[in-house]
Amino acid sequence: MGADTVIIPGHGKPLSTLDDLKHYHEMLATMRDNVARLKSAGRSVEETAAANLREAFDDQWAKAIISPAFFTRFV
Repeated sequence: MGADTVIIPGHGKPLSTLDDLKHYHEMLATMRDNVARLKSAGRSVEETAAANLREAFDDQWAKAIISPAFFTRFV
């Protein structure tokens, strides 16, 4: 895979690049780590969803069918 790799994702844009995939992976990994940190601290699902963990990603990723709070609960 190189810079000219074209990715056909199951959701989102019809065509993506390798950089798009890397950014998506970074978002997922960061969200997973943030949710795990609050879970380890004993926070409830509701407290975790209300913590705005995804706020840094909302401009790019919060335009989907799934709301940011639901996404955080899903993670």
